[in-house]
Amino acid sequence: MWPDYQRLMELAPAECEYPYFFQGIYNEEFAMPNTCRLRRSDTTGFTRWEQGNTPEDYNRGLFIDIFPLFYVPDSEGERAAQKELVLKLWKAIRGCEAMKLTRLHKRETNAYEQYIPSFLALCGERGIREPLLVDCSRLKQEYLLACAGTGKRCAEVGATSSKCHAPQLMWPSEWFDQMIKLPFADTTIPCPAAYEKVLEKQYGDWRTPVRSGALHEMAAVDPDRPWRDFKLSPPEP
Repeated sequence: MWPDYQRLMELAPAECEYPYFFQGIYNEEFAMPNTCRLRRSDTTGFTRWEQGNTPEDYNRGLFIDIFPLFYVPDSEGERAAQKELVLKLWKAIRGCEAMKLTRLHKRETNAYEQYIPSFLALCGERGIREPLLVDCSRLKQEYLLACAGTGKRCAEVGATSSKCHAPQLMWPSEWFDQMIKLPFADTTIPCPAAYEKVLEKQYGDWRTPVRSGALHEMAAVDPDRPWRDFKLSPPEP
């Protein structure tokens, strides 16, 4: 939940030594607002979304996502208010990033330019006269606080994303009350005892791999080459 996730974002960057890199909103301005990533800087592994929507100095090593669970209000009125604020901030964040990419980093990006007006509208509401000086990380912290809500026990918890309150990304809180440890690579990690229910609600038949385009579609994977040394070959004519 939010307090643990906030503490993780504050402490983990200093605790991770090379080749590991903890990528979060406090140490990477263009980090994803709804997740942190633990990356290996001596490898290459980045998505097509990252290829087109992040600056050149953005860490692009192989990664594992770390998603927090957030408060979902029980009342319909509070839930609607939370969704309105979360989506308003999400659009502003994407507009802020798109403006900085195109104007400061001289990058072409088409994914989020449509949200630049939303960002400028927020700047207008707050009396901000120089939008390019806005720290995206502060907007992302505000976004996470809106997702966290009061933090009180609620019937459902959810993973935040641009699809706020998406049914497949909300689960009964009680599914996370008991934890077990499962093997992963050469270690074990804590997981909810009801992990199969969680996966089935989000993915349906999660045991059957599905190949399809998504934010995780990889642009490049090279476990033997540091991302700073990697050059993506141009597409064949």
